[in-house]
Amino acid sequence: MAKTDAAAKSAPKDIPAGQKERKLWLDGLRILAILMVLFNHRVAYYSIETPQPVTVNYIIKILLSVSAKCGPPLFFMISGYLLLGREESIKKIFTHRILRIVIVLIISAVYFVWRFRDMENVHIKLNWYFYAYLCFLLLLPFYRKIAMSVDAVQIRYFFILTFLAYQASGILRMVNLPEPARSAEETICMNLFTSQWPSICWPLIFPFMGYFLGRLAEKGFSERERQIWFYVIIALSIATAVLSVFQILYAVGTQDIAYHTEEMRQYFAYAPTCFLFLLFQKISDAGRIRPGAMMQKIVPALGAATFGMFVIETQTTFSLTIYGWLEDRIAPYIGYYYPSFVSVIAEFVIYGIAICLLRMIPAVRKIL
Repeated sequence: MAKTDAAAKSAPKDIPAGQKERKLWLDGLRILAILMVLFNHRVAYYSIETPQPVTVNYIIKILLSVSAKCGPPLFFMISGYLLLGREESIKKIFTHRILRIVIVLIISAVYFVWRFRDMENVHIKLNWYFYAYLCFLLLLPFYRKIAMSVDAVQIRYFFILTFLAYQASGILRMVNLPEPARSAEETICMNLFTSQWPSICWPLIFPFMGYFLGRLAEKGFSERERQIWFYVIIALSIATAVLSVFQILYAVGTQDIAYHTEEMRQYFAYAPTCFLFLLFQKISDAGRIRPGAMMQKIVPALGAATFGMFVIETQTTFSLTIYGWLEDRIAPYIGYYYPSFVSVIAEFVIYGIAICLLRMIPAVRKIL
């Protein structure tokens, strides 16, 4: 009885009984990731694809546009961090995780057919992320075996190899190689880690990196080595950011501007995504930011609602309605770039309130 009382006194008081403790830094990352996803669909994100004079303002726009592509990879890193170290039966993976995504896909398909009366293109309109995440969940039992068995040397090897292959593939995409050389680049080792469309490999590299970076201490890395990881990834992020500017400027000068600029955004998301993940974890570990009682309730609620926000954003046209309404009223005064930021905040608030209310329904909470 005494031990029970002592344990009760030492337990965090802000966590209700029976509720798992949430990591606020992961919820903060989820919120940042969904804001990036919302920005990905706004005019400001695409504005860099219009040829224009190379000014400081234009370079900043490029960096913001490239940085916004870190949104989906961050979600994959969070999933890897949380899921790869768990012990779950295949049955539970199917009933608790895969079934959830399948239900979302079915509901989204029914909505699309009802809304647009278009049976032929329903598979295209279902967001690619759902297919990619479903692939990750199907392979989860095998990924777990790999992730939990690697050591510190293998983690270093994985990061170096995937980073070099990923960045080299991105650079080679922008070089006018002879057809035989391009075919070789597309079919040899590069495609183990990347593909003609970079995001296809995200369900592989980012979950592993989320698990590895989040558990460096558990994998035998000392405090000094973890600091080195952090500074190396900062340096790589700066280097890829600089390179992304030159690559985007080159891409804008080509004929197929939209395709090449989107490719380059994806190719330069690796190091910055890893940096953001480590940064949030490092801030949390330092304990210098102590959110108040209210924020300890709001942040987890919004973090848990981000998947629902993603579904609304990608499977409906509500965002276009919100953006159009705002653009008509404020663009004449502040131009057509900044309404995108106002729209992102407005959508986040509206979606967040809507999903938090819907999640009060137990059946909905299991899905969203």
